[in-house]
Amino acid sequence: MQRAIISRILTLMLLEEVMQIACWARGVNLALISKALEHSSLAVTTQYLDIDVEEVIDNLREFFFY
Repeated sequence: MQRAIISRILTLMLLEEVMQIACWARGVNLALISKALEHSSLAVTTQYLDIDVEEVIDNLREFFFY
């Protein structure tokens, strides 16, 4: 029983990460992904996506100020 519960939790976590990567690859706004997954900050989302927080900041600056 406990093994099945752990397996389901891990499956859901993997599904969440795959959805996150797919959204990012399709150009969905990082803040929107973070909000949808109820992450505490953009840093958490970038950690899962394996991207540098500085890269996100630079991209946001380019988008809004250039």
